[in-house]
Amino acid sequence: MDYYIYIIIAIIISIILCLIRPIRKDLDPSEKSIITGSIGWCLVIYGLMAGFSINIFYNRYLEIRNTFITEITNLQLTYRYFKTLPNSENVILSIKNYLKSIFTDLLPNLKNKKYSEKSEQLYRDMDNEIIKYLNSNPNIFVNNILIRMGTDQKIKRLVDEINDGEYYINILIFLFIIILIPLWLSSVIDKYIQFIIDACILIILISALYICIILNNVFDDSPISIKMQGYQDLLDEMEDNEKFEK
Repeated sequence: MDYYIYIIIAIIISIILCLIRPIRKDLDPSEKSIITGSIGWCLVIYGLMAGFSINIFYNRYLEIRNTFITEITNLQLTYRYFKTLPNSENVILSIKNYLKSIFTDLLPNLKNKKYSEKSEQLYRDMDNEIIKYLNSNPNIFVNNILIRMGTDQKIKRLVDEINDGEYYINILIFLFIIILIPLWLSSVIDKYIQFIIDACILIILISALYICIILNNVFDDSPISIKMQGYQDLLDEMEDNEKFEK
């Protein structure tokens, strides 16, 4: 879902409401107190919801980033270890196939909040090749090789959690629109003060919503997006070694 469209629509609606504010009738003191209280309660609920969502999304962002860092580190160690072993071509080829699928299949799917079945299968093929090689060579030192297995399932689980995060954002968007209604009804005599109040509230609302959106879309292009440079570096290393051997 393109949340940025909703943010733009909300901004347009808020501007329109502010522009047509002078055409509505003046409110009596009791109505103004009700409107003021409504804005306060809406902002409190929105703030709690936004803070809760940001905390969840940020912790998940760190978990996703650390999972990828762990996986690429283990892949590097596994590749460099098997590179020194005889008859390990199938293992190295399976690692290379999985790395290629990261950019051709996994990453495009992650941007759409989906997990790649093709990459998952290539990951399993890589694990099977490692197990097959170790079973055929029982004298090989295997400590820390099998430990790296299973990161594909963790990534899959985290992708499912990203999809769950859309519900939080939808609720925030709904609250955002609800806040615009009492905000439009409120007014002060000085138009400049009114503009400053409106601008400050909208900036706070939009900033919190934007932070939630980028934290829930960590594979899109953004200042905090998850980088896959480590995978590309390992793939380049493997291709350079192949050229050197030829």
